[in-house]
Amino acid sequence: MSEETFADRIKRLKPEPGDVVYSREGGILGIACQVPEGAELCLGQRMMMMRTDPQVDAALLMHWLNSPVIDDRVKRQTQGAASPHLNVGEVKRFPVPIAPRLEQDEIRVALEEMLSSIATSGVGVAESESALTQLDQSILAKAFRGELVPQDPRDEPASELLARIRTTRDHTEKQMPGKRRRKSLS
Repeated sequence: MSEETFADRIKRLKPEPGDVVYSREGGILGIACQVPEGAELCLGQRMMMMRTDPQVDAALLMHWLNSPVIDDRVKRQTQGAASPHLNVGEVKRFPVPIAPRLEQDEIRVALEEMLSSIATSGVGVAESESALTQLDQSILAKAFRGELVPQDPRDEPASELLARIRTTRDHTEKQMPGKRRRKSLS
């Protein structure tokens, strides 16, 4: 975007670090985040910016706007099918619980510790799922090569066992009148 367009868009209000921005249209409808330190940005018309009073923790406001309580409300109040959106007035009417400042700080610290723990757990789960997938593939490969258990040379080969099963199945199906015969995959 040009310097001129940027200057025009921040004329009324320039987003500052810590401000909460909220998307009220499109694929990212109903998502809040805080402006990070060092960011130079302006907002499009479908974004809202909220600058909190010093007695209100902006991070808690962001988490509240991303909470299931507000998400449910957003789903009920979203308008439009081609371009889903929320009206500014609806967003302004969202209930926002505000505790005393000391409690806000305690809540934010506890919430951020829980979110960090969840994120760490998610990484562990993803790593475990990857290891399980590799283990499954390894076990299947060994099974197909006949390496899972010691092989007894007296055992019949798999090809003979499968042929015997097919013959038995075909013989059984022929003896059952009135039953519809299924197609063989072999």
